Amino acid sequence: PVSVFAHSLGPGVDPGATALARAGLKRLRSLRHPNILGYLDSLETEQCLYLVTEAVTPLRRHLRLHPPSGDSGEQEVAWGLQRLLTALAFLGVSGLVHHALGLDAVFVDPGGEWKLGGLERVAATSEGTPTRPPSDPPRPQDPPELSDPSRGKGDPWAGDMWRLGCLIWEVFNGPLPRPGALRSFGKLPPGLIPPFSELVAADPG
Repeated sequence: PVSVFAHSLGPGVDPGATALARAGLKRLRSLRHPNILGYLDSLETEQCLYLVTEAVTPLRRHLRLHPPSGDSGEQEVAWGLQRLLTALAFLGVSGLVHHALGLDAVFVDPGGEWKLGGLERVAATSEGTPTRPPSDPPRPQDPPELSDPSRGKGDPWAGDMWRLGCLIWEVFNGPLPRPGALRSFGKLPPGLIPPFSELVAADPG
């Protein structure tokens, strides 16, 4: 079994989106790691860009089918997060930052292993935090330095860590409506509150 991703190249398609799709494919082809989505093949025609990977389910869909509950759910999420951290560490050692971590950048294989994908915006740490294109609306998961440049850029990986905290919140609470919602732990298991709080600089007290 495999998974096939397709990006339309027909008339009217945003050139910026196509450039990102090609960039993501290039990164996926060159970055090989057990915790990064496994590239198998790709094909570009006049109408479509196809990417073939190992068989996976998007994390967002996986959570709808198997919402985390109880100790087993917490353990599954904790293990998945550890896999993501391993993948992010690999990027860091390679001098890269993800810049787009979130539910839509994570996939789950048939064995339950979480895989990091969504590599379209991966960039070298030396390039700093990318600015948001005018056509790209703000998102609740945007790190503070992206929403408020006056805060300074901080460490190259700070944005990825912030987004990881947002991902933890969304796994248990659903879509993040606004950054201020991070101050409420909601359904977060007690065992994940300390690391979550550290990631988003929240106050567990």
